[in-house]
Amino acid sequence: MGGAESGMAGHPGNGILSGADGIARRRLPNDTSQGRKCDCGFERTRALTTLADRTIAIVGLGLLGGSLAAALKRGVSGGSRVVAWARRAASLAEASERGWIDFGSTDPARVLPEADLTVLCIPPVPTIEFVTRNAVLWRTGSLVTDVGSVKAEIVRGVRPVLAARSVAFVGSHPMAGSERTGIAHADPELFAGATVFLTPTPEDAPETVTTVADFWQALGARPFRIEPDRHDALTARTSHVLHLLAAGLVRALLDPQPPASLAAAGAFRDMTRVASSSPDMWTQIARQNGRNIIEAFDRTEREIAALKAMVRDERWEDLKSYLENAGERRREWDRRRIHLTNATE
Repeated sequence: MGGAESGMAGHPGNGILSGADGIARRRLPNDTSQGRKCDCGFERTRALTTLADRTIAIVGLGLLGGSLAAALKRGVSGGSRVVAWARRAASLAEASERGWIDFGSTDPARVLPEADLTVLCIPPVPTIEFVTRNAVLWRTGSLVTDVGSVKAEIVRGVRPVLAARSVAFVGSHPMAGSERTGIAHADPELFAGATVFLTPTPEDAPETVTTVADFWQALGARPFRIEPDRHDALTARTSHVLHLLAAGLVRALLDPQPPASLAAAGAFRDMTRVASSSPDMWTQIARQNGRNIIEAFDRTEREIAALKAMVRDERWEDLKSYLENAGERRREWDRRRIHLTNATE
């Protein structure tokens, strides 16, 4: 990925400029970082060479885009420039004020031609629409990835459009996030220790996939390659259906008036936290991954039916065994998760 500096000269040396044209600029000194060993056997400092002297564009400055900008400018930038596009000039101004971007605009034509690597941090449906509308703006030979929770539709919708412009695309999905939205909740440590699924196709050049993997590893994440369709089937069970079930539990069980509301304590809070997530984003995810989500619902309904039958038929030993098995499976998952997290420290 060649470094492009066109349009970068002449930015203010200090301070912030913002206006009705949606442009926000700030020049900052380069950052340095300490190496951290990742469980995949590479040094984090080696992965930083992916970022050195590059221009990284972030499309969207919500929770994920803002967290990405913050992480890049908080010790892992490797001397890279960080530029951003956002719909709202206020988001660009906030990112500049916090020192997270060097340049930003609401006009994609002011941002995308600068990019060596672009990270699309907008919801799934707008991701495809944005790329289709702005594909001509990326430089030949540049590289694009994303953070979308659904991969098959994005890969099918984005990759051919960019390939026609000789721009590479490798899908990404960091398993990190929050029920909160917006740049106000951005966290520079959001990706540290997180699994990031990469969904390359057989046609993607190995060095391109490696570049994207190194990018995420420089942020402290653990890249893991998986086929797009397999990814969507997996995350439907481990993420997508859980968000929808959380909303269902709130509607089925929560009475917001006391005394019922006073009885909704730790268990209710833990099981329904993600019900506060963005309705728009989760509607889009369901739209793009509906078949896999239905299958996950079917699996869940079978388990609920089994539990209901045990209670109805007073099969208490069966219920105890069921709960013991579920508890052990949950503890094993936690042990593995902690082991992987510790391996990145």
